[in-house]
Amino acid sequence: MLIFSDYLKAKTERFYDILHEKDTGIAIALLSTMETRLNNPTNVFSKNYRSHLNGNPFEYYQTLANETNYLDKTDTLFYANMKTMLPEQFLEKVDKSTMANSVEVRVPFLDNELADFAMRLPATTKLKNGEKKYILKQALKGIVPDEVLNGPKKGFGVPYGNWLKGPLYKLFMKKVHSTYIKDLDVFDLDYIDNLMKAHMSGKANNSFILWKVFNLSIWLEAYNIEI
Repeated sequence: MLIFSDYLKAKTERFYDILHEKDTGIAIALLSTMETRLNNPTNVFSKNYRSHLNGNPFEYYQTLANETNYLDKTDTLFYANMKTMLPEQFLEKVDKSTMANSVEVRVPFLDNELADFAMRLPATTKLKNGEKKYILKQALKGIVPDEVLNGPKKGFGVPYGNWLKGPLYKLFMKKVHSTYIKDLDVFDLDYIDNLMKAHMSGKANNSFILWKVFNLSIWLEAYNIEI
């Protein structure tokens, strides 16, 4: 008998939800983010502030899906990643971190001709029989050692989830519950506290949204932002 932890159960339910989603835009949003329909990121804001926001965090993904509705769903996902995650996260992080240390970096796979060629290839050649990066692996076979080419994916994730549970917990609570933040009435502090409790207990991994709340709190107070 399999016993699922609360976190694994939530993760399984999330992917089950994605697999049964008929709206391509929403499915891509769920695959590309940590959001779900039940934990809309706008929920961290107070009711007063939330009334001024667009309540659909997936709207842009749906726009991208509509722009590419003639493509295979896999290619639509690739296109959405190219328009969102690539420029707004990965390339920005590389650019800022290297320039801050006077290092000049180039991204060879983003050569214009190579990128144009890759975009014209059918999705079945990019993801073949469930094997990721199939063409790249075939191209580099015999050049790059097999243990590297076929090795497990290794990301560059920052362990902020553990930081929030440990050394940054007190600072998080201090910043989010500061008098300045309370007076702004931007956040729903009860909701955020519940997110933190679930995160601390291991029932859920809420690090992705808590980290955003933490950074926004610091920025608001540091620059005396009035909303």
